[in-house]
Amino acid sequence: MKLGNRRIVLALLILFSFSVQQASAENLLDRAFADACKHDFVDHFQFKEKETIVSKETGVTEHLFASPVCGGFLGLGVTDEGRIVHMRLGLPRDLLDDPARTVFGRDVIKSFVESCATTEGDWKILKVMSDEIYVRGLDLHSVPLKTTKFADTGKPVPEPVGYKVGTGPVKKGDQLILIDKLPDLSGKPSDIFLTVTGKLERANKILGNCRVGFVSQKGGGQKPAVLICDVWDEPYWQSHLEPPPKAQDAPGAGEPKNAPPEGKQSTAGH
Repeated sequence: MKLGNRRIVLALLILFSFSVQQASAENLLDRAFADACKHDFVDHFQFKEKETIVSKETGVTEHLFASPVCGGFLGLGVTDEGRIVHMRLGLPRDLLDDPARTVFGRDVIKSFVESCATTEGDWKILKVMSDEIYVRGLDLHSVPLKTTKFADTGKPVPEPVGYKVGTGPVKKGDQLILIDKLPDLSGKPSDIFLTVTGKLERANKILGNCRVGFVSQKGGGQKPAVLICDVWDEPYWQSHLEPPPKAQDAPGAGEPKNAPPEGKQSTAGH
């Protein structure tokens, strides 16, 4: 979230006092870990580092964070050179399944997914993915939003487009999202979306510069149900984790034995 967008959101919160969500669009994947805590996703959702684990399986050091805001965890896998090549987000399923909190939970995932984009090509695909996660299935209705002025410059805040979940006038406690325009969701829901909503157990997507995997884990006993999103930098995956196919393998063989999320997970798993 850019500084200007932060001001817009704060202004709207003051004017309306309801839940306004806005996602970040700066990449966290492939960033220097030294800058990670300053990244908007980490800062905005108040992820604080708790422990560090060296993974011999993947060759990265996993820095584990927790957030009191969303109740989730974040893992950042860092190379010896200090570059982030692995990201893992875990959120409690009830944050996504509760109608009163789902917009906030979806915004966390949207922000995380968009922070994985390191190329223009990946960004276009991840933006479609994040927009579907953000709004599909919600009963959205456009609402007029007032504008205000920046206190320091006196310039008017650009008028955003607001959509309220549910009908009726805007009131305190309502969930409102700000989005440039609603995406075209006329097609079938993607496997990624169905996993996010708990209707599928897992779904993967390999892009040019990253691979994304979602797993919806059922709870039991003392173990809560969680949604996990696992992302690897694709060049790192190919050079360090992808086993070369054997000479006798048929075309298409050589499927990674530890591809996220089907295979072995790093020691940062929860």
